[in-house]
Amino acid sequence: MKLKKKNTIVTGLGVYHRAIETATNIYFVCFEEGDENANVKMFDRKMKLVCDNIHAHNSLFDLLEKGEYSWMSNKMKINLELSK
Repeated sequence: MKLKKKNTIVTGLGVYHRAIETATNIYFVCFEEGDENANVKMFDRKMKLVCDNIHAHNSLFDLLEKGEYSWMSNKMKINLELSK
């Protein structure tokens, strides 16, 4: 994994964009990846990988349902609108 511009992570699967933040975690999302097991990476606030599988995906959508996040990127807002 290579951190690029601190807002994206480039991997063999694609580009993950910084999307959602909470007091304890930062979520990066690859909007082009359709596999729920690979489209979200969850890091702690020190950028240590916490989870990068279905559990990260489920955690992100749980936060979205409950509105329990402190920041959301414009790209995430746009993608949520497009998915409605």
